[in-house]
Amino acid sequence: SIQDELLLSEQQQQQQVDDAAVLEEAIGDVLRNDTAIGIQPRANLDVEFGGGGIRFCDKNSAGFVVNTVKQAIVFPKPEDCRSKPKPDLVLLILNDTVIYKTKSLSQICFQLPSNAPNKNGTMSSDATELWIGLLKTSLSLETVERVHHPKLATWNVFVSHQDDATSSTVAGLPYVPCYHGVNDGCLFPLESGLLFFKPCRFFPRSLLKASDCRAGNRYLTWTVSTDDDEHIEFTNIHKQEQDVIRK
Repeated sequence: SIQDELLLSEQQQQQQVDDAAVLEEAIGDVLRNDTAIGIQPRANLDVEFGGGGIRFCDKNSAGFVVNTVKQAIVFPKPEDCRSKPKPDLVLLILNDTVIYKTKSLSQICFQLPSNAPNKNGTMSSDATELWIGLLKTSLSLETVERVHHPKLATWNVFVSHQDDATSSTVAGLPYVPCYHGVNDGCLFPLESGLLFFKPCRFFPRSLLKASDCRAGNRYLTWTVSTDDDEHIEFTNIHKQEQDVIRK
């Protein structure tokens, strides 16, 4: 109808105004421009790291700015853990939600650019550490939690079960494959909480009050309870992971 068309036109005009505001929003002096693959939201993004925030924009100039976060986590893509290291993923848990194409987002996930930032004219053998330094500067963070690729470190907070009988494709990884609801993904137990990928969802340890593992013939169900009495289930975890999960 004509009324619907007018409403759509008004919404499109407002979106253009909002997008223009994002382009003008202050992020301080720009320290680095690059492109990144957005996982959440799903889009190819131009990223500007500033001294007071990070600006994300897609090819149509729709975007958002992140100035402060509760937490930042850097971790490898699960499928990359079985091969040579590739650019890591970043999960930003926001203090305030941002709007991208009418969607409200409280967590942002993107893959770090493949080109490492320069430091004093030299390149680091571990590009992720340089990106972490940039994240700290842009978002005024003291720390960024990191899960290392198995080939880059012999230690992580969590390492999946491994023995002589365990397949090399699933042993010694920083996550366990599982389901969360209908989503087939991976669970990273961290010092600060539980990170499910994907879609990305982070459960802070401060909100978790109890957990219980129930073993079937082949698989575990791990149920975690929150302060709000929400019960979060991770299912189809291989039974051999029981001891490492309970640590």
